[in-house]
Amino acid sequence: MFDGDLAAFHALMVSLNATPNRFGGYGLRFARWKVDIWALENTWAHTAGHKRVETISDLLDCTFFNWDAAIFNLTDCTLHTRKHYLSTLRKRVLEVNLLANPNPKGSLVRALRRGRLWNTYFGERLTEFTREEIRRHSWDELLKIETTAFRHSSLATFDYHQLLENLNRPCWVDGQLVTKPFGADPRQLELDLR
Repeated sequence: MFDGDLAAFHALMVSLNATPNRFGGYGLRFARWKVDIWALENTWAHTAGHKRVETISDLLDCTFFNWDAAIFNLTDCTLHTRKHYLSTLRKRVLEVNLLANPNPKGSLVRALRRGRLWNTYFGERLTEFTREEIRRHSWDELLKIETTAFRHSSLATFDYHQLLENLNRPCWVDGQLVTKPFGADPRQLELDLR
């Protein structure tokens, strides 16, 4: 049920100096952001046969991370998310949304960066994915991927063995089993001296 004009979409991307990416979409750079854009019918999860994508809302099932599963419709200025999306953000629980992806190693590095930089918990599926993928790659290999893809390394100063230990130490957060890959929340160590 695709009703878009693929030729017009590609022409628009060329006119905006978008760069084709290896997954069938385009990358656009803005002052502070890099945005990836796909025609609906070229969404990787659809073309690889993992998800049926016929409407915009189907895209909510196509992101690797649960936090990325949000759609802002420019036509009617509405935000589309799954149920409990905002409460999951507030609890800082990062989880796998769609496990299948074309770049597991890159997804692992992004998960680790988000865990480190945003002080997140990992849900059960993301914890298991991280444990499995981290066994397949050396820490040096992951650090190299990070420094190639990002300006600053957030992982280089963290102890790999501590990360593994933290991934094997689950805890409960609001009734959800999670891990804290990069340790205790620093705010838990603060004392209110008023």
